[in-house]
Amino acid sequence: MLNEQENVANREAQPANEQAPAGGFWRSVIEIFSDPFKVFARIDSGLAWWKPLMLIIPGSVVLVHLMRPFETKMKELVMQGVSGEQLEQVLEKSAKTGYVSYFTAPAMLVLSYLLISLVLKGMMSFLSSCGRYWKTTALVIFCALIPFVETILETAILRAKGVASIESVGDMTINLNLSAIIPTENVALNALFRSLGVFQVWYYVVLILGLAVIFKMSRTRAVIATLPVWFLKYIYFLGQAFAMGLIGRR
Repeated sequence: MLNEQENVANREAQPANEQAPAGGFWRSVIEIFSDPFKVFARIDSGLAWWKPLMLIIPGSVVLVHLMRPFETKMKELVMQGVSGEQLEQVLEKSAKTGYVSYFTAPAMLVLSYLLISLVLKGMMSFLSSCGRYWKTTALVIFCALIPFVETILETAILRAKGVASIESVGDMTINLNLSAIIPTENVALNALFRSLGVFQVWYYVVLILGLAVIFKMSRTRAVIATLPVWFLKYIYFLGQAFAMGLIGRR
């Protein structure tokens, strides 16, 4: 145990630049998809945790803007049966307050990344690993670029379909997971499929590998540390599926 701690201390004492591959932030954005181990080395050498937010924050604002017509359509579907005057009042109010989501959406994303980092840091402390919060945060946010691409694809597919094609709440759902192959109305199963979609699994694999490489822990421990993150995402998808189900039955 003492030798292991000395080895960790020696690794931390080595100059970070000796282990860091060439390239910086922009190469890391590409290589988190193509060669994540180079990104792990840069994070271990001090690559700033906040830099991916320069893409994610403006990107999320653009996505919110592109989805506004679909949100209006959703309100129209939910309020079927009410008078035209009531519907017009709701839509008018929504048009005035909808711009708030340009600020709340990226803020919620950043908070979720910080929360996930905190959960991972706590798990690594529990597993006796030498995790550092801001390195963990850098890894989490770079890995978050993977599911963010999924959100971009879902938005692009909806925009290609067009608002006119939306006739029910179900038409608003784009399935890039097992639900596309095995349709189900079971809320819990639907949330499970979404939490284990292609991009989600890709995200977890890269995150687990990053934890193992950066913090010199076994992959088994990295998997254990990541399980609460998956559970939190499952609860999130479960809440979404439950809400969509309620809206769809109205």
